[in-house]
Amino acid sequence: QKRGLAARLERFEPAELLACDLSGPDVPAVLAEAVAGQSHVVYVLEALLIYLDDAAAARLLRACAETRCETVSLVFADRLPGVKGVAEADAARVLADAGFGLVRFLPKPGLARHMGVARRRGDAS
Repeated sequence: QKRGLAARLERFEPAELLACDLSGPDVPAVLAEAVAGQSHVVYVLEALLIYLDDAAAARLLRACAETRCETVSLVFADRLPGVKGVAEADAARVLADAGFGLVRFLPKPGLARHMGVARRRGDAS
């Protein structure tokens, strides 16, 4: 059993770190480089957007949705740009503007109060 697990893990390439100013114009190019050759990608945003201004956070979400892969999913525990409260309709609107459809939304207390899953619109559920 352990040998089988080790054999499966050996197929994966080690992670590569790519530097990027998330408020800058290079975000789409860096994301494209990071996922080149992948057919499915899952972006995990955990307490990241809260450190960007709303415009930069919205650009980052759009860049994630525009990734050239068969499917793009977004898992987040963050503060969505322009959403002051925890209304699901407001979260769905911001994600739709970026190109995502909200699948599951679980607000919670704290700065990173918006938590959920979204998929790029048009991708299979």
